[in-house]
Amino acid sequence: MSRNFFVLLAVAMSFSSVQAGLAADMPMKAPAYVPSVSAFNWTGCYIGANAGGGWNASGWNDSYYNGNGIGAVAGGQAGCNYQINRFVVGAEGEFDWSGITNNTSYSEPETDPIYAGSYAYSNRTQNLWDATLALRAGFTPLDNLLIYGKVGVAWGSYKLSYACCNYAGADASDNYSANAQTTATGLVVGAGFEYAVTNNWTAKFEYEYIDYSSPSFDLSYTQAGVTNSYYSETFEQRKQIVKVGLNYKFDWAPGVTKY
Repeated sequence: MSRNFFVLLAVAMSFSSVQAGLAADMPMKAPAYVPSVSAFNWTGCYIGANAGGGWNASGWNDSYYNGNGIGAVAGGQAGCNYQINRFVVGAEGEFDWSGITNNTSYSEPETDPIYAGSYAYSNRTQNLWDATLALRAGFTPLDNLLIYGKVGVAWGSYKLSYACCNYAGADASDNYSANAQTTATGLVVGAGFEYAVTNNWTAKFEYEYIDYSSPSFDLSYTQAGVTNSYYSETFEQRKQIVKVGLNYKFDWAPGVTKY
């Protein structure tokens, strides 16, 4: 090889060494900033509204007059949750106005001329409102999806009325009616799922079963237009409700992450 080749090789190696030294002395470039995305955290308190429909089974002493009623429900709820890893526990109170009403009747022709009418018996059971206080527990298969169950105590307002017998003859005084209203206490159990739509808003779907067992009603008894007696009677009341709801979660807890 010629001497020129070795000269060129030495120059090239010297240039590479200088370039490497300059690169070592230059400051390192910081990596591009990528903002972190936090998972939704269910810890916190909330308030919301709900609406849906329900079915009520009313059991009277005489099975002729047992009946099932349906109607709409609407109201609100408030509660607090605490998340531990994938598990969430909490408590919630609800109040719902109810339009669930049972109407049943029984009638037959009256053959005795002294009555000059017909035998017709009707009753009505109205569920006016329900309030519940329950413990909730669930898990989050996804960060913003909560599947839960609930159990607690329920209070419900019921109004009863019935009338008999549409007589128009000499014994019309046998026509009578009775009315009562009471607040029953029972057990509520339910299940549902809740989905975090945004940082603060969640939507839920829920099923509830409320068993008031057989509350006692103090009925005022009216005959021939005169209220002349009172008596107590028990009537079974059990209901099922399906509802949807929307909750607003407050950002009151420092350090709680959001997605």
